[in-house]
Amino acid sequence: MQASGSSAGTAHQTHRTVKTALNEAVRRRHLTINPASVAKAPRVEEEEVEPYTLEEIQRLLAEAIKVRNSARWVIALALGLRQGEVLGLQWEDVDFEMGMILVRRGRLRPRYVHGCGDKCGRKPGYCPQRANVRRETKDTKTRAGKRSIGVPE
Repeated sequence: MQASGSSAGTAHQTHRTVKTALNEAVRRRHLTINPASVAKAPRVEEEEVEPYTLEEIQRLLAEAIKVRNSARWVIALALGLRQGEVLGLQWEDVDFEMGMILVRRGRLRPRYVHGCGDKCGRKPGYCPQRANVRRETKDTKTRAGKRSIGVPE
């Protein structure tokens, strides 16, 4: 795959998918061994994430305060929270006296179904009578995801 121009990450993910599918074929006794278990997946180099510079953060904050829901951007930048974590915050998660924010849930993307009796020809998300069938928030996946973060003054 890499010889044809795909990245190591793409080749690695493809190998994982094929290996999982062939493991299922072995489990169902369609194959005796999984040939993907013998093949080595390409090594993926982890890239070092470059943090924003102070100047970049100041520019981002200056722009963030100009838009609706600016608090979500300020909190995300100041505390390093993910988008879903910031959007999942509720007032009960904020302790002003201790200067702490408790991250314990994230906001999920909505998943829509058609609300029309007859399908209107649009995708569910664009249906004028769409219905959200996914709950708003979900607890963090792991205990490590639940954490208290000190708020800088």
